[in-house]
Amino acid sequence: PSNDEKLQFYSLFKQATEGPCKTKKPAFYDVINKAKWDAWKGVSKLKKDEAQKKYVSLFTKVARKINNDESREVLEKMKGGNQSISASAANGEENIVHLYGTMLSQPTRSVYWFCLLNSIPLKFHAVNLAKGEQKSDEFTKINPLQKVPALQFNGKSYFESHNIIRFLAYQFPVSTNWYPEEFSIRSQIDTYLDWHHLNIRRACASLVFTEYFLPLRGKQVDEETLKPLRMDVIETLRKFESVFLGEKSFIAGEDASIADIIAYNEIIQMDLIDGDHRDPKQFPILVDWLYRMSHLPYHDEVVDVITSILNTT
Repeated sequence: PSNDEKLQFYSLFKQATEGPCKTKKPAFYDVINKAKWDAWKGVSKLKKDEAQKKYVSLFTKVARKINNDESREVLEKMKGGNQSISASAANGEENIVHLYGTMLSQPTRSVYWFCLLNSIPLKFHAVNLAKGEQKSDEFTKINPLQKVPALQFNGKSYFESHNIIRFLAYQFPVSTNWYPEEFSIRSQIDTYLDWHHLNIRRACASLVFTEYFLPLRGKQVDEETLKPLRMDVIETLRKFESVFLGEKSFIAGEDASIADIIAYNEIIQMDLIDGDHRDPKQFPILVDWLYRMSHLPYHDEVVDVITSILNTT
C-alpha cells in the first residue's frame, strides 16, 4: 500500500474501534504522528459502522491492486464468508455499484470514469435512449425522473450525476483530491458544479445537439442558427478559463477533482463538431488543461464512444 493508503487504513481503523479523535494534536515537527492525527481527525464525523465499511472497501481495493497469490486468496476467503446477502441489494449483490446509462451521455461518462479511477466495484447497464428504455416501468422504478445516469447501491437508488459522484466519494475510500474535506477546496469544487449545468453543459450540449445530432435526424440547420450558439460557447469557455482555471493546473488546485471530470466530459463532446475548444490561440489555458485531463488513467476507455464516432466519419 502507498503511504496515503496506510494513513487511510490507520484512520479508519481508529475511527471504527475508538470513535472520533480526542487526542492532543502532535507538535509540527513530529511529522509522522501529526500525519496520523490529521488522517484520523479527517474521518471523525464517520459513524463507527461507516468507518468499518470504508475500511473493508479500502482493503478490497488495495488487495485487488496488489493482485498476488496471497491477496487473491484473502479476497476469495472474504467472498466465501459473505454469503448472507441483503435481499434489497441490486441484483442480489452487495457493495457493487450498478450504473445505468449510455456512454453517449456526458454525465454517465463522468460517473463511470470516477468509478474506474477509484477502483469502485462497478457493473454497467446500458440504457438505450433511442428506444426509450429510460421511460420503461423497470427503469422508472430506479429513477422516477427517467434520466441517465442512475445508480443503485445495496438496494437504494441515486440519481442526478453530481449527487451520485458526491455519494460515491462519501461511501468509498476514494483519493482525497477528488472531493476534499477541507472547506476552502471543496467550496471551489461545489461552486463550479453549481455553475456547470446552466453554463458549460447548456452551451456545449446545445451547440452539439444542433450542429451534429439534428442533421443526423434529417433536419437542416443554417448558419444563422449556429452563430449565436457558437458565440455562447466561446463566451462560456472564456469564463471557464478565467474564473475556474486561471493559473491553476485543475479547477480546485494542483490535483484533479470531480469538477474536472464533469467539465471535461462536457467540453470534449465538441470534438464531434471540430469545435473551437482545442484552439490554443483562443483558449491556451483550456487546451493545456484538456491535455492534462487526457493523461488521467482510463481516459481512452471513457472517451472511446466519441473516438469511435470520429473514426467512422
